[in-house]
Amino acid sequence: MEIQVDAVPTAVHTSTHPQHTPETFKPLLSKLISSPSSFSRSDAVLAFEHLLDPTSTYPSQIGSFLTALHLSGREADDDVLAGGAEVLRRHAILVDVPPEQAASGKDRVVVDIVGTGGDGHDTYN
Repeated sequence: MEIQVDAVPTAVHTSTHPQHTPETFKPLLSKLISSPSSFSRSDAVLAFEHLLDPTSTYPSQIGSFLTALHLSGREADDDVLAGGAEVLRRHAILVDVPPEQAASGKDRVVVDIVGTGGDGHDTYN
C-alpha cells in the first residue's frame, strides 16, 4: 500500500505570503530529516512562517515537521526555539491598553495567556 503524503487538497491553497507554499516547505522538511544538525535558526524562522500561514503547508507536512523536530532532538535547541519565538512575536497581536490605565497602577488590564481552556466550561483561562 502506497501513501501519498502531499496529496492534492480539496480546497485551493492560496497563501497570504505568496512565496510560502507547500512546495517551498518541502526543502525545509527534507533538511530537518536528512541533516538535522544543519537545520539553522533561519531555517526555523522560515518553517514557522510557513506553519503560521495555514495555506502554505499541508496538514501532513505540519505533522511530519513536528515529528521530525521531536525525533531529531532539535525541538529544544536554542536556534529552533529562538527562530520560533521570533516569528511568534512578529505575528503577535498587541493589546491596546489606554495610557491612563497603564500608568495608574489601579484597575490594571490583565490578560491571561496561559492554559488550555479545557476546564469543560468553554471558558478561557
